[in-house]
Amino acid sequence: MPSVPGVVGGSVSRHLSSGKALEYVVTLAPRSTWAFNNGPAGNFAVLGWKAGDRLVKGIEVEPRPGQTNNMWVKTTHNKKDIMCEWRVQIFDSGFLYPRVAEYAVSGRPVAWDTAVDIHSALDKRFEVFVSTLEDIVKKKSTNGPSSSMYLAPCRPVFIPNATTMDEGRFSEFDDVYGLLPLLNDPDLRFNQVPEVLVFNANTKEFSPMSFHLLHRLGTGVVLNATIAPMIAVQAYEHSKKLGWEYRLINITVIGRCEDNALSSPSKYVVKRKATVLDLDDSSDERPDPKRPAGGSKDSEGKKAVQGSHA
Repeated sequence: MPSVPGVVGGSVSRHLSSGKALEYVVTLAPRSTWAFNNGPAGNFAVLGWKAGDRLVKGIEVEPRPGQTNNMWVKTTHNKKDIMCEWRVQIFDSGFLYPRVAEYAVSGRPVAWDTAVDIHSALDKRFEVFVSTLEDIVKKKSTNGPSSSMYLAPCRPVFIPNATTMDEGRFSEFDDVYGLLPLLNDPDLRFNQVPEVLVFNANTKEFSPMSFHLLHRLGTGVVLNATIAPMIAVQAYEHSKKLGWEYRLINITVIGRCEDNALSSPSKYVVKRKATVLDLDDSSDERPDPKRPAGGSKDSEGKKAVQGSHA
């Protein structure tokens, strides 16, 4: 497998289709509070931060309230804008491997069934590919439809100096928090961040915006994300595991969701009261003295059913 820039500590390759690198666009509707991992250093964290050691000015780390699965929250304050901050979840393993920190944006695919079919086809194709390799096992996919964050394309925050950066633009936050020295690895540098364009429906033009300000649009935003399935090798002591993920190439902001589409699917249906149709013209009907003057819910329901079968 060729060595291609983009992943620290292993080899990586674009998922191929008909001999060409596969890349496609998916429309996402972010719905989670944690949908945007777009801070100046993504979910970067070092082990000492859990105990309050080695923290840098402008960054806070604390356990996430009410969680029992060792989940933490990193808050990064914008040194240029007091009203802006970034919050990202970090699991225990994130403190152990700061070199593989990521930028990411997650959201529910608008065309859910199509996105799931594509994922299944890619995973099956990947499984066949792995079966042809010696001493390589398939790493279980954690980025599929069963994940609460599906779909979540990402890209590495750091890359080796000798490799080419991912597509995009340089971040306006050029390590203003002094994080590179914490890695103790002079061979690493910051990767580029994805390009973000905003479509203006009035002028029919696209305008650039900062990737780091994407979270300020809120969870009602609708995005077109260009993604590329990537294959990466991770070496272990006695074996090698091969996995794949979605690489984030660029983003286009195309609009906003309606408010009722931001809730859970079970709330998409607007509840209406049953229309009671009394089609019984019998003049012999006499009021029941035990029934309230306004009628009971049970009797109204029966009349509604009668009306629906008339």
